[in-house]
Amino acid sequence: MDTKKAKQVDFKLSTTQLSHKGDDSSKPLHKSETGSGQIVVLCHGAASHSGQWKALIKELAQGYRVIAFDQYGYRKSSLWTENRPMLIQDQAAPIISFLQNCFQLIPQTVHLVGHSHGASIVAYIASQLSENIASLSMYEPNTFGILKSNDDDRQKYEEIVDSFGDLHSRMNTAQNREIFAEDLMDFWLGDGSWVGLEEKLKSQLISVMQTTAQEVYSALHSNFDLSPLIELEMRVHMMYDPYSPPAARLVTERYIDTLENAQVSTFDHCGHLAPIFHAKRVNQKICEHIKCFSL
Repeated sequence: MDTKKAKQVDFKLSTTQLSHKGDDSSKPLHKSETGSGQIVVLCHGAASHSGQWKALIKELAQGYRVIAFDQYGYRKSSLWTENRPMLIQDQAAPIISFLQNCFQLIPQTVHLVGHSHGASIVAYIASQLSENIASLSMYEPNTFGILKSNDDDRQKYEEIVDSFGDLHSRMNTAQNREIFAEDLMDFWLGDGSWVGLEEKLKSQLISVMQTTAQEVYSALHSNFDLSPLIELEMRVHMMYDPYSPPAARLVTERYIDTLENAQVSTFDHCGHLAPIFHAKRVNQKICEHIKCFSL
C-alpha cells in the first residue's frame, strides 16, 4: 500500500459513460513480470497492490510468465486523472491493450486471476477476450452492478449503494476517510472487524481511501454482462467464503448462478481477504485450476 493522493473526482456519470468500453488504454499500468511460458495475469483487490500476490508469483513463475498489474493510484501506477469517475472498463482497458499486443505477436491463450475488485476487472477482460482465455480464477468479485439487472436483487443493490453514502463528501476530510475505511472493512469482513486490525494496517488503508473510493464507485456503477463468460464453462473458477457477510457474498452467488458449469472452491471462515491472510490455501487452489487448463 502507498500514500499517493488521489485527485478529487466529481462522482457523476452520464448514461453514455456508464456503458462505454474504456478509453484509457493509452495510460499503461505499472506491472511486474516474472518467469516464462504461458501468460498468467494477476489483478489485486481494492486498497491493495500487486505485492499481495508475492507467494503466488513465486510458485507460478516456475512454469509461467506471471504478470502482476498495479491498478491506478497504487504503487508506481499513475493516478486516475480523467474528470469523471473511473469504471471497471477503464481499469481493464490498459490490460486488454497489453494482451492484444501479445496476441498479435504470438497467438496464445492466457490465465486470469483476480481478487475482489481485481476479480471484477479480470471478469470484464475475459468477457472481451473470451477466445483467448485459458482459465479465469476469481475470489469474491465485487461487481455490484450485475445486481441491477435482477429484479429480486435490485433492492439489495440499492441498499448497498446507500450504505456507502456520498463518496465525494466521504473523502473531504481525514476523519471522514478513516470512517469510510472502517465502514469498508466492516462491510467485507463483518461488523467490528476494523477494531481488530493493527494500527499500522489501519494507517495504510486510510492513506489509500481516496483511490479506493474511486474503485468502490466503479464496482457500484459499472454496467456488466456476465453472459460472455458462460462459454468458458469449467475454465471459470469461483472462490468464496460462504460465511462472508450476506451482502458481500451476494455477487459471487450470482456469478455461480449464471455460470452453472464453473468450478467452485469454498474457504470457510477465511473471509474476503483470504488471498492475503490465507494465501497458501487459496494459492493451492488457483495453481491447481491453472494447471488443469495449461498448454
